[in-house]
Amino acid sequence: MPGKAMVATLTSVPLGLNIDGWYNCSQETFWRNRAQNRRLTENVAPFENSVPVSAQCAQYFLPLCHPGQCNSTQTIPVFAKRLLATAPNATVFWVLQGGPGASSAKMEPLMLEFMQE
Repeated sequence: MPGKAMVATLTSVPLGLNIDGWYNCSQETFWRNRAQNRRLTENVAPFENSVPVSAQCAQYFLPLCHPGQCNSTQTIPVFAKRLLATAPNATVFWVLQGGPGASSAKMEPLMLEFMQE
């Protein structure tokens, strides 16, 4: 998929949504060792200064309750990451982990592999 870019998060912030970000971060935010059969061979520790800027991270603070559902003003932190496009005509690709089984962190190798194709 040449020219495909991947975004694993929101790309804009709706009015009134509290966000801490976007800041440069490693492509490998939560994992270190890649499977041996992966084409990806680099191994960079998260948040190192030498990391090429190709990923950005943020933390959104989303309401726990929505109007008409409950009355709490409590918020919950939600981590988000996006991989920056490398081509001017790139398209958007969302990766969302939901349901039982694996953590969203296990999606990072898949995201990077799609981005390199």
